[in-house]
Amino acid sequence: MVELWERLDHFDKWVHILQGKLPPDPAFPMFEDDYRLYRLKHNLIDMKRTQYYLKDAYKPQIHFQKLDHPKPQFYDWDGASAYWIPYDKWNWRVTHSYTSKVSTNLKDYEVRGEGD
Repeated sequence: MVELWERLDHFDKWVHILQGKLPPDPAFPMFEDDYRLYRLKHNLIDMKRTQYYLKDAYKPQIHFQKLDHPKPQFYDWDGASAYWIPYDKWNWRVTHSYTSKVSTNLKDYEVRGEGD
């Protein structure tokens, strides 16, 4: 990445010298062809774009799927949970369940405070 940044600085300085924004430097070859300057600018743009491709490959941005702030959760107080419910309600849930994974065994029903 450091070498890429050095090359970017080199090409950027070269383009500025060719455009007359910086004084001429003997380390940079001069040419009067507009097409070569055009190609040099496009190569510089392509190298800058490559810099961001490499950055995104190693440190990708986090893209949030939902931009809206979270709303209060809906709580289904009648849903299946670890809370104690009366036997009638438990029996209704077992008979009206959508899956067959709910046990119909009475021993799976926990009796609290009502005796055995």
